[in-house]
Amino acid sequence: MKKLLADYLDLPDSTNLEEYLDVIYAMEEEIEDLQIVFKKNKLCKKCLSFHPNTNCKSKYNCFMCGDSHNSLLHDDSKINNKNNSCREEEDTPLSAPPHSSSTTQVEQTTTSFCCSTFFNRKSILLCTARVFILNKENKFVPVRAILDSASEINIISSDCANFLGLKKEKLFLPVSGICGSTQNASRKVTTSLSNLNENYQWDIELMVLPKITDFSPATRLDVSNLKIPENIQLADETFYIPQKVDLLLGCELFFEFIKADKIRLNDSRLILQDTCFGYIVAGSTEPNSQINNATSHCFLSRGMDTLDKTLRPFWEIENVTCDSSPISEELNYCNEHYEKAHYRNSEGRYVVQMPFKPEIEKISLGDSYQMASKRLNNLWKRLNRDPTMKFLYSEFL
Repeated sequence: MKKLLADYLDLPDSTNLEEYLDVIYAMEEEIEDLQIVFKKNKLCKKCLSFHPNTNCKSKYNCFMCGDSHNSLLHDDSKINNKNNSCREEEDTPLSAPPHSSSTTQVEQTTTSFCCSTFFNRKSILLCTARVFILNKENKFVPVRAILDSASEINIISSDCANFLGLKKEKLFLPVSGICGSTQNASRKVTTSLSNLNENYQWDIELMVLPKITDFSPATRLDVSNLKIPENIQLADETFYIPQKVDLLLGCELFFEFIKADKIRLNDSRLILQDTCFGYIVAGSTEPNSQINNATSHCFLSRGMDTLDKTLRPFWEIENVTCDSSPISEELNYCNEHYEKAHYRNSEGRYVVQMPFKPEIEKISLGDSYQMASKRLNNLWKRLNRDPTMKFLYSEFL
């Protein structure tokens, strides 16, 4: 334990090394004793410095369990106890419901979800590739991507989007994943995707999220026994080294990437699959004791319809399209009448005579002047009796 701490501690320049190590070397190999010594000497469990945890500015937690302490102070026994209690709770049968008068009985079941540590489990290699994204200077820049056929959308990390200088557009898109977990995407970018030779290119829309996943793979893998053919080009030459993931390319383009050739390595579960970016390495390796506490990655993302989009059809007016009817003789007559009869008066208004059908002149309307004059006089008498109505009538005219 002493050598482990001495090898991994990153000491500040202002720290007295002898005084610091005197406290550290006083620790025993048991984690519980270390906790007591840290509490007694008021040491920080995150950065192993002389200040309380509450004053620590370090943003890093234990990479094995995610708790707020240094990875050197990780205690496997606590994780195992949590997993055992989780499994016991899941295996405990539910109490039988009381019998009812009905002859139909419904069996009640429940499902418990817990994060567990798998011992000596296999390491799963995800489909990673080096792809090229067009930046703001119209240059293709290499980034690391995961090819995921279970995702409905394409995702880019915010750090990568800022590095490329891509223009972000506002949107609101809830992104749903495993167990219904939701992350809201508020920005998107549109750019072009290409391979190394630039003989394949796609226009692509990427949702911007703060982070896609942790390093992938979780630990460095031993590839000395893998007999990869020398005549093939890998899509990700450093697939076995833990690295950050910049992109997640979903099902929209996934099967456009895939080619026909496939190679199985050493009769194992590792497969080389040919793609337009080169051969991707995917599958599982033999159990490795170094990945006991490694995090499992599961990508399943789909864009959900927002409430605004769901309710919008209820108040949007349908656009009814009608076929244009053939021009009739009457319409031609009206157009010709407008061109001949319209003019603009001194007030700037357009004046046009009412178009009458040619045969209307032959019809005798009779003596209608007396009747129209009588009705007009009656209207004026009525308006004179009601000044309010007269005012409104005048304003209307």
